[in-house]
Amino acid sequence: MIVSEEQTKRHEKYTRSPITIELLPYSEQTEVARRWQELEKRTNNTGLTNSWIWVKTWLEHHGDIVQPIFAFGRYDDQIVGATVVVQTIYKRKSLSILSIARIYIGTGEYTKYNRMLVVPEYEDSFALALIKTIKSKLRWSELHLDGFAPEDAGALLGAGKNAGLLFQVREDKSPAFDFQKAIDDGYQDVISALGKNTRYNIRRSLRLFNEIYGQQTIEWAENADQAKSVLSELIDLNRRRWARLNQLGSFDQPYIISYYVALIDELKLWPQGSVIVFRVKAGEKTLGCIFHYVENEHLMFTKSGIAQFEDAKLKPGLITHLACMEECKRRSLAETQRGKPGLAKYDFLSGEGSGQYKDSLSNKEGYLLSASAERGILLWLMEKARVVRNILKRTEKQIATKIENEAL
Repeated sequence: MIVSEEQTKRHEKYTRSPITIELLPYSEQTEVARRWQELEKRTNNTGLTNSWIWVKTWLEHHGDIVQPIFAFGRYDDQIVGATVVVQTIYKRKSLSILSIARIYIGTGEYTKYNRMLVVPEYEDSFALALIKTIKSKLRWSELHLDGFAPEDAGALLGAGKNAGLLFQVREDKSPAFDFQKAIDDGYQDVISALGKNTRYNIRRSLRLFNEIYGQQTIEWAENADQAKSVLSELIDLNRRRWARLNQLGSFDQPYIISYYVALIDELKLWPQGSVIVFRVKAGEKTLGCIFHYVENEHLMFTKSGIAQFEDAKLKPGLITHLACMEECKRRSLAETQRGKPGLAKYDFLSGEGSGQYKDSLSNKEGYLLSASAERGILLWLMEKARVVRNILKRTEKQIATKIENEAL
């Protein structure tokens, strides 16, 4: 059940929300920055994906393209909530002659852990005022929430229900490896906590890589130049993998590449900052590179570049993640022994990569929520057109089959 009875009652309490929403355009970034940072201080925000440094870096590389607007919730002359709203136009493959207006709340695909910035006690009322404002003041046929943290999604879904929007909700599995759970279960290292088949595949692959290419070495980026070097190879490997599938992949535009480079400079490297960049080699052969975000003690897998091999016994993805997980555990322990926050969870999220290998490397399962709502005569007409087209195709096929049978 996505929205609990308790959540529903809480949302119903705020049907007549005291929050007012002000929408600021992309051109007012100076005022947006002031308000956002002021709200961060008021909330003592420690989140990453709802921080101004996150939004600012995203804007610098995507703002001119998507021209987002910013929604601020105000109560008694105080800002109590903020989020990014992105308006786009797209064409459906099923009927490409028509353009559809779509709205995203948050920065969408650039993180699979979207969240709002809001004073906790106003979360429900801010969400309700936001949904009502989007419903009444903005032009759209589709409203999307992509990869939201469950607590933030719950507030928005409850608000949608109260505002008369019917959201179609999808739970995206987010497998993770919980370091403390492994310790509590009696495992001294990461590989011992994995399943029998996974352990076998990893050990066999390690042996083969060692025999063919040489001994495994790891590289944990300690400075920005080193991190950018690893990122460059990650991008190259990522492109090669998708080229084999005749697809563009994750880094098909220059502004996306510059965005990830900028994240290294702006977010800084963990433990002082929020980025981890890691590479694994066998001899001189790179097996894989990975790029992570860190929010508090929560590591979030973001992008990877994995070498491709014809031999199915070679598992470079498993090897790369396992080596990174072991190093995360070692460095986390060192940080906690110094009285600083470590890394509690290695979260694969619901984005890049296949679910099978993520499941095989996890010992805990969470989820993220995505949802969409539709409205308007245009989408209704498009759906009817799709149904008619499918009927015509079936009819044409039946007629052709009948003609062939009669000819025989």
